[in-house]
Amino acid sequence: MRHTSVPLAGLAASLALVAALPAHAAEPPAKTDVTRTTCADLGADTVENRAFALMFYYGFVAGRSGATQIEDAKVPGHLTAVRDYCNANPKSTIVDAFVAALKPAK
Repeated sequence: MRHTSVPLAGLAASLALVAALPAHAAEPPAKTDVTRTTCADLGADTVENRAFALMFYYGFVAGRSGATQIEDAKVPGHLTAVRDYCNANPKSTIVDAFVAALKPAK
């Protein structure tokens, strides 16, 4: 068996960095059922969180439908339709808003 030498100064410095990290309580992560979040919930969030959530839901709904491609030029129109749906139906879920907004016109 071959032994390799570990520079103790480097090891000590690494341990000091780890020891300097703030301690966090071991809290279980919060869970959200994304299929139950309402338009009103989304509207009450910050602008940054709404932007993130809208793109998350766009991908979530696309994935549920099996879509693997999104037409970039249509995204603004879709998001406007989601906004309009949510404004008219604040108790509706965001998933329902996307499904309604992305439904092909008949």
